[in-house]
Formats: sequence, structure tokens, C-alpha cells
Amino acid sequence: MTIYFKDIPKVIPDNERSYFNLLEGVLNTVDELSTMEVRKNPSNYSFRIATSKPIYLSLVIEKLNELHSMLSIRLRYSKSIKNISAVSFTIPAL
Repeated sequence: MTIYFKDIPKVIPDNERSYFNLLEGVLNTVDELSTMEVRKNPSNYSFRIATSKPIYLSLVIEKLNELHSMLSIRLRYSKSIKNISAVSFTIPAL
């Protein structure tokens, strides 16, 4: 998996770094050739995950839902998931 961090401070708090590592591990189990872009906004983080093949898209969404349910974090997905074979979502700043 390739990860691009944009607008992220050089020093990331431990809990945020742990979350990113956990998210990367979950996504690597589904599609290790995917790419993820992470952006820090004032009140949230936005993520864009592009799968290497469209067949992985539904499994990625399933695993994202499982992970965030376990952590009690609410996801807000974008509306054009199926059209571009990518998942975009935001979470509140940790």
C-alpha cells in the first residue's frame, strides 16, 4: 500500500499515528497494491482509497465499516464510490 499524507503536521500525536497504522494494516489485508491519500482539515481527516482492482471495492468498504464500528468512529462516505472504484470518507479529527 502506498500512502500519501497531505496537510499533515510533521509531528503526529501517538493516537493518530496508531489509527493510521491500524487502518493501513486492515487495508493491506484486502488490497496491498491500493493507494491512500490522507488530508488534515481543521475539523476532520479526509481519506481517499483507490483499490488496485474494482473487485476489492466492496470488501474494502466492509472492512472499513468493521474497523470504525469497533472504534466507535462514524464515517461519512462520499456519494460517488462505485463510479470511480475509490472510496472517499471523512472522520472527525481524533
